[in-house]
Amino acid sequence: MLLSIFEDRSSKFVFDGETTVGERQLMEYSFSVPQDESHYRVKAGKDWIITGYTGTLLVDPRTGGLVRFNVRTEELPPSTGTCETDTSLEYGLVALGGNDYLLPTKTVQTFIGRDGAEDENRIAFASCREYGAASTLTFGERPPAVRTSSGEASQISGFPASLPVTIELTTLIQADVAAAGDRIEGRLSKPIRAPGQQASLAPQGARVAGRLMRVEKHYSHPAELTVALRWETLEINGVETPLQLIPNRRVANPRTVGLGGLIQRGMTIELPLPTESRYGVYHFPGSQVTLESGFQTEWLTQR
Repeated sequence: MLLSIFEDRSSKFVFDGETTVGERQLMEYSFSVPQDESHYRVKAGKDWIITGYTGTLLVDPRTGGLVRFNVRTEELPPSTGTCETDTSLEYGLVALGGNDYLLPTKTVQTFIGRDGAEDENRIAFASCREYGAASTLTFGERPPAVRTSSGEASQISGFPASLPVTIELTTLIQADVAAAGDRIEGRLSKPIRAPGQQASLAPQGARVAGRLMRVEKHYSHPAELTVALRWETLEINGVETPLQLIPNRRVANPRTVGLGGLIQRGMTIELPLPTESRYGVYHFPGSQVTLESGFQTEWLTQR
């Protein structure tokens, strides 16, 4: 949205004077973007339409930094079911990797219906993190298969496809502080075995690591929590290797799950978004939810 506003165009910013927000003295500017220069899209039935919009910017005169950004659409056509949409974004400096970046901290979006009703979405952004990675390129022979403590060969770098894998979460996930990108850990609840084989390809208790890919708290009635996770590596005898898994959606988790100190009657397995085919997506009822360690997830190996 900011890039769209500040890109080279004929619209102008008008200084509307000073205003006070809390204890801060800010400078307010207004602008207008006509429909023929707009990129603002609104859903109208099965189609998208372009609408013009107006807005204001609140700027800190001491730093020149953007503090608040308000946008209001023009009157929308009846096909949208809405009169207008108002959006307010608050910005702040966030330290990442030793540098400060201007990022949104909160967004409030209000939809005004044609019957006068209003719906409001509030989104807060917090706990922003910087992630890095290092890689090493080596040339030579493929390392030998790792042996488990029982002496069984473990071809952990290349499992056959469709082997069942049960992983027990060992990381405590607190919905009020957890965020997508957080590292999580678990362990194999059962050995991984090929069909008809007694020897295990990976032993029970082997350490598994992955990441949270989505954490959403919904404050509707009833309140609910959605968690998407992905397991990425398996460790045996100190050797870590990539782990390719997909969720086993044919298996429902029959055990009850204790959430927020309350015993719930289980969980719902939610179908993934198009980009989440390799994620386990789990849906829990409750407002203040803690996902305790010991929660089991079911997977299948993938080549």
